Amino acid sequence: MTTEELAALFTAWADAHQAEHSAQDDLTTMQEYNQRQQKEEDELETAYYAATVAATAAQEKAIKVAYRARCAYCGVKPKELTIDHVVPLARGGGHTSENLVPACWSCNLAKATREAPSIPPIRLLL
Repeated sequence: MTTEELAALFTAWADAHQAEHSAQDDLTTMQEYNQRQQKEEDELETAYYAATVAATAAQEKAIKVAYRARCAYCGVKPKELTIDHVVPLARGGGHTSENLVPACWSCNLAKATREAPSIPPIRLLL
């Protein structure tokens, strides 16, 4: 092989190698970009949830006290109450005191994502 052929071969290899590294750099850059985007979306989602969905501990306690620690649906006074959305968030219900009630586990599980029974629970303004 002549020097010119070796030089041409090396140049071709170097060009291909550089293109390969450039593609890998682009891929790494895109992956980093996608990871940053996902992180920003996750942070926004967490902030939105905290601002619009998550009841504070004080709200939950006030609701349970207002209902005298009884389930709004069956009236039982269980050891542990959950906070239920009368109109579920999945169906457009809000996270307001008018839409939050204490519920025992069995009533909350039975209701699931359906709206409250035909006889609605007493709604208190807190």
